[in-house]
Amino acid sequence: MTAKPTATPVPIAATPRLAPQPGFRPTSNVILHLARDDDPPAGLVATLRAELDAGLFPRLTSIALAGDGTAPGYVDGIGVETLAVPVAADPTPLAARRWMHTLTRAVRRAVRAYRPALIRVWGEQAFAAAAQAVGQSVGIPVVSISAPSADGVIGMPVKDGLALYRSLGAVDEDRRLAAGSVGVDYDRVRAVARSGHRRRYERIGLGRRGDPRDGWRTRGSPTVRLDLPIDWERLCAADRSWAFRLHAWDFVTALLARYEDDDDHDALVWCRDRALSWLEAYPHYEPSTASMAWYDMGIGLRAMHLGYVVQASADDEGVDDATWRRLVDGVRLHLRALTDDRLLAMHSNHGLYVAAGELALAERLAAMPGAAWHHDRALERLATILGSQFGSDGGHLEHSPGYHHQVTTTARSLVDAGLVAPDSAIARQVHRAQEIDHWFVTPTGEIAGFGDTEPGREYRSAPFPTSAELLALPVSGYAVARAPDGGYLAQITGFHSRVHKHADDLSLIWYERGAELLIDPGKYGYVQPDPRARATGNFYADPSRMHVESTRAHNTVEIDGRDHDRLRAPTGSGLLAARRDGTRIVVDSATDHGAVRHRRRLVYAPGDWLLIVDDVVDRDALPHDVRQWFLLPDEQAIEPIDAAAIAPGGFVGAGCGGRRLWIVPLGGATAIAPVRGQRLPVLRGWRSAAPLTLTPAWSCGFGQLSVATAHFVTLLALADHCPRPSSAGHAGVTRTARWWQDGGVVSARCTG
Repeated sequence: MTAKPTATPVPIAATPRLAPQPGFRPTSNVILHLARDDDPPAGLVATLRAELDAGLFPRLTSIALAGDGTAPGYVDGIGVETLAVPVAADPTPLAARRWMHTLTRAVRRAVRAYRPALIRVWGEQAFAAAAQAVGQSVGIPVVSISAPSADGVIGMPVKDGLALYRSLGAVDEDRRLAAGSVGVDYDRVRAVARSGHRRRYERIGLGRRGDPRDGWRTRGSPTVRLDLPIDWERLCAADRSWAFRLHAWDFVTALLARYEDDDDHDALVWCRDRALSWLEAYPHYEPSTASMAWYDMGIGLRAMHLGYVVQASADDEGVDDATWRRLVDGVRLHLRALTDDRLLAMHSNHGLYVAAGELALAERLAAMPGAAWHHDRALERLATILGSQFGSDGGHLEHSPGYHHQVTTTARSLVDAGLVAPDSAIARQVHRAQEIDHWFVTPTGEIAGFGDTEPGREYRSAPFPTSAELLALPVSGYAVARAPDGGYLAQITGFHSRVHKHADDLSLIWYERGAELLIDPGKYGYVQPDPRARATGNFYADPSRMHVESTRAHNTVEIDGRDHDRLRAPTGSGLLAARRDGTRIVVDSATDHGAVRHRRRLVYAPGDWLLIVDDVVDRDALPHDVRQWFLLPDEQAIEPIDAAAIAPGGFVGAGCGGRRLWIVPLGGATAIAPVRGQRLPVLRGWRSAAPLTLTPAWSCGFGQLSVATAHFVTLLALADHCPRPSSAGHAGVTRTARWWQDGGVVSARCTG
């Protein structure tokens, strides 16, 4: 072991008085912690562990500056990063000065790298001097926290730490209680849980079908046994979505609902045993990107299940004191995790589940320390999150009708369970979202597949109308038309953030007589994230996932062979107008891609035809290759229209209701040959109708190359015979399109 400068404890009393630091939160800010890493004093380990257990710090916030780096990460389980500063044995005065210079530079580098809100020194004079020099130069408080205790062990009681952080404006009494730094009265928690009204189970989750005791599976996954003991980290590790649902305890949903409805005690015991197994495997809050155990949304969902299990177990005479303490300690652990401000993603639906889990735990176990604070904060967060999740028109802003349904159902369950007052602003917002929800259910019973909507699940919808009806959501950016006999047209025009957004600006889906005609490529699934993919606007580098997110996989316009840029500033809603025009529906939308503006008009005659007009204009008059893409289900069996036909250059498919589907260009455009299940040179002609699976579909389209202004007028018609342009339907058509269809002339305005 090399010799080091003598360590001289610096008394706490010598610490200068600190002014409150605005915005400083120990649960969300880095604290630079300077100390030796070899043979640490017991007091140092005890202090860090006690502060961690008290909820003062999340994982990975202390940075250890080592003497020689011989024992990196010296506090087991606390996740300290080590910065080594070697020093020679018996240093000469010159060597000591050089060591001090090296130490100061190391501190300065750490400050630049981690931007700490506080430098905390474990009592060595050399460390303190280096820290003071750096701290004074950058305006960061420096605190010496070590002092000899009565038994000679250097350490700092948690209460002194609380006083220190309170002086910085970081800890108030409610946060101290909520962090769990005071003891739990286990008997009182049980007595209050027994005497209180047990609120309805939230029933949030996807695992509602089947009995997990016979094996558990999610859509697209194999069946696994959940017999004890469970290797929680390895089971379901092959797929992140699957692992997320496992750690969110999705498997308990059906059984806890059975316990509530039928008083099935065995169901409760089975769920409780799995809860205890998980809590034994994860006794500390350890957020990590490598594991789904402490994934933000999973914590919230698991907290809801845990709260119900623990409250129900309070009445169970089979739960002894030791088991009860383990359950309550699990609640305490989750409340501690929910105190971590970094956990709350206000910009996505994940934050909703975090707030919902916090609210459920606080309501069900009201005698837990800090429960009132958690309750009030969770309600405030719910209101804020729902306000940011939904537009003022009631539509969800994450580009996926599936998430509109999921978030609405979750919020509705909180109202139904009595966690949210039925006359509150939150409940009114939920009611508006529910009114919109059924509009996204297609004639096949699935939710409109835009964005990251889960495929293949059936939902209840309002009966289809006796006449065409239209929903326009000008803020969230959706237009939906529903018609008799299974007619359905939906368009997505919003770009509010990167969250669940595919490169699908102004894309659409279309059904007639309950049959798919134009489809969305689907979600595919969440695979392992790859930071390298972010440069292209993706989170995942899996080719299949990237394909279903791509522009050419959607029913929209592609410019220069590139996907729509999702790294550009969000443009909000692109819906300009949606109206009834007699028996027709007209929808106008637009979006900008840099200097290029894309304007689209849809004219829909339910049961008969759909006219799509695309104008793509470069304001700088630069040329582009513009392609108008369509994706159709495999059943349509698309093929080029016979060259001898009156309207060459188009396509024909199987159609529905005894009539064929004709795709005819009424303006000047070159047909792009249809393909099905193409892999090279690029993926084209695929859809994902089930998780992590691609199945063939038909891709076709039209192109206009090297033009500053592209104008497409494309008719998709259900007819016995191929529609053909009338004399007025020619390459220059701009204002009105006219065509012959099954013996009559049809016209539709392209502008105005």
